[in-house]
Amino acid sequence: MSDYSDESACNCDGLSYGTWTFYGSGADICNSTTITSTGILSEITTNGLFWIADAGTVRYYQKNGATSSATAQAACFACPTTTTTTSTTSTTSTTSTSTSTSTSTSTSTSTSTSTSTSTSTSTTSTTSTTSTSTSTSTTTQPPVNFDFTATCTDTTQTITIDNFSGGDGVNYYANTTTYDDAIAAAAGATTLVTGGTRTFTSQLNGTSQRLRRK
Repeated sequence: MSDYSDESACNCDGLSYGTWTFYGSGADICNSTTITSTGILSEITTNGLFWIADAGTVRYYQKNGATSSATAQAACFACPTTTTTTSTTSTTSTTSTSTSTSTSTSTSTSTSTSTSTSTSTSTTSTTSTTSTSTSTSTTTQPPVNFDFTATCTDTTQTITIDNFSGGDGVNYYANTTTYDDAIAAAAGATTLVTGGTRTFTSQLNGTSQRLRRK
């Protein structure tokens, strides 16, 4: 569990709050829209946002006030992984050998023969070398924020969401309609927000609507 980053929660590193026992509304965090734990009560600030990781999966939650329970703010996703790049360079060993032989013979009243042989060998050897470099990169995206504006007209209201920030800073997704509760909104369909804004018309006045964004 960590309120620093999803990577910190996945690695259970020095920026996390370590390991705690959680009780969810489902079989695992992907199926638990609500969870409870003494760790939430003792470590997370009131209404604080944090990540919980389990078996290679991580999910974003918000503490419910000053209680020991929390509600999911987004769907679960796989823990960030590291990327390793290895490069190898090799050279070839080369050996060359040269040999020369000379023979001379002379004959007179008496015969004499002389033979001389010379051999030279040169060898060039290059050692094979392998170099390996490893680079690790991880990406942690901040929570997505946006402006929520409701304009009343008679018995209905028009809801507008815009001024998105956080996330990857480029692509933002939101529900295609509004919902009466956060659980239904979290399970609802989302599409890419185009033009930086999305409008929901003909919403009844005096009601509380829920939206999910990511």
